Amino acid sequence: MAAIITLLLRDHGWRPVFVVGIAPAVVALLVRLWVKEPERWIIARAEERKSGVRRRQRLAELFAPGLARSTVVGSGLAFVAVFGLWGATKLDADAHPRVA
Repeated sequence: MAAIITLLLRDHGWRPVFVVGIAPAVVALLVRLWVKEPERWIIARAEERKSGVRRRQRLAELFAPGLARSTVVGSGLAFVAVFGLWGATKLDADAHPRVA
């Protein structure tokens, strides 16, 4: 989507593209305001505040037996997406030096 908008607005400079880029942040803010937190989360937060003890989260918990596979798969997918997008933009800039 960003690439299409950039192509459509390329003759107008970077400012309109920047303004269009703000749209997802506005949508996220509106979702944050309208979507209610799950009841389970509200109860857990209330209990944590009542006890006065804040449980410190550890990175190793992501690799606990119930979460290890999801953590590895999710991290791998994120790596492939970021690396793939970087490679595509790098290749495109090298292939078309006039645009970059």
